[in-house]
Amino acid sequence: MYAYSILIIFLILYLLRFFSGRLITDTFGLPVKNVGLNYTYWFLLLTKIPKFIHQHFYLGLLIDAAIPVFALLLFYKYDNKYYTIIFIILCFLQNGIAEIYACTHNKMPVAVFIAFFPLCFNKKYFELALEFSRYFLAFMLVSAAYHKFHNGAAYTFTHFYNVLIDQHIDLSLGNPNHISYKISRFLLQSKIYSFAAFSILIVVQGSFIIAFFTKKADAILFIFFVLFATLTYLIMRIWSIDLLILAPSLLYSYGNEQLK
Repeated sequence: MYAYSILIIFLILYLLRFFSGRLITDTFGLPVKNVGLNYTYWFLLLTKIPKFIHQHFYLGLLIDAAIPVFALLLFYKYDNKYYTIIFIILCFLQNGIAEIYACTHNKMPVAVFIAFFPLCFNKKYFELALEFSRYFLAFMLVSAAYHKFHNGAAYTFTHFYNVLIDQHIDLSLGNPNHISYKISRFLLQSKIYSFAAFSILIVVQGSFIIAFFTKKADAILFIFFVLFATLTYLIMRIWSIDLLILAPSLLYSYGNEQLK
């Protein structure tokens, strides 16, 4: 169930990636690269692999095409850890090269590697690796809630109100009919509305602390997580849809808990 779930989600995400221009072939010919503070990408550049692939269009095309092929292979051989390892390496190369030469870095794709990590192990260690995926997801959301208190955003009444204004300046000028701008206009009718929406977000993120103590609430947390990822994109245009590939770790744990 877990393998099929993440594979289906991945193929949907890959389709979105294709139409978003986030493949290696989409960066072909771009002269500028940016690594920033990503030490993993610095190490990757030292191998000279990104430069070599980036200069050969058909090699990049081969990697872009091989990824969905290996994803389909895993539908039939999801227990083949060698296929999974090759698949993860290809995804890492594609994501790294595309982000380096597109000069846009996004931390969300790391969820793909975390989700497929358990499939690299045999049955004996699969459950343990899957626990890691589940706790990684919970830590990420609880950490996000914590930092909103740490930096004062949680109890600053006008914080989210001001963020909404800044986030959608471009839509207010160029596309006022965009759904994100329509939602933000509603929330901007009153500072109370925006503060209430932000408070709900913090509560949803913070509720994942429950995952560290019990698995009995994982079904509810699954619903919270899907709503969080979807609404974050609809309201703020923050791309966190990639995180949904970690959602099956909650369902798998919940199902096992119900069987006990």
